[in-house]
Amino acid sequence: MAEYFCAQCKFWSNSTEEIFHCAKCKMCRIGPQNRTFHCTDCNACMNKDLYNNHIHIENTLKSNCPICAEYMFTSIKNLTLLNCGHSIHTECLEYYIKGSHQCPICLKSIGDMNLYNQKIDFILSNNLKLYKDTDIWMCEISCFDCKETSKSFYRFLFNKCQICKSYNTRTGDVYKE
Repeated sequence: MAEYFCAQCKFWSNSTEEIFHCAKCKMCRIGPQNRTFHCTDCNACMNKDLYNNHIHIENTLKSNCPICAEYMFTSIKNLTLLNCGHSIHTECLEYYIKGSHQCPICLKSIGDMNLYNQKIDFILSNNLKLYKDTDIWMCEISCFDCKETSKSFYRFLFNKCQICKSYNTRTGDVYKE
């Protein structure tokens, strides 16, 4: 005889993990029900730590993982909700952040980039002589974090958004001042 049976799903399980049925998801979920809530805006069950503490994206889990392409809504793998509101498998994120600090969907910074930005500021301030001939060049910058555009002195690498101070930018037109 199974340890768990769900009459709605006709699901039997002998798993040692806690399982509960979410009527709004219309499926059984793994994990303690008292640590979970169903976000009606996102249409997904989430950890209670995210209650009033996440960006709502409708049906955020009803998509494929941007790394492994597995459908996340029915996945039994752990998921991570990024600051931008997009979801990704936790193990895929651990692999992905070894090579990128941007959300693979919207390109916003994945985490707190303050220390990274401070390091770049330090490097650039100690290498000003490298840029002495470039101060006549300006560029248009599109920021992935604040979604704004600004103008700045052109640098071959690390063009800083003048609005949110992020280096998570794309350089557009370059022109002489």
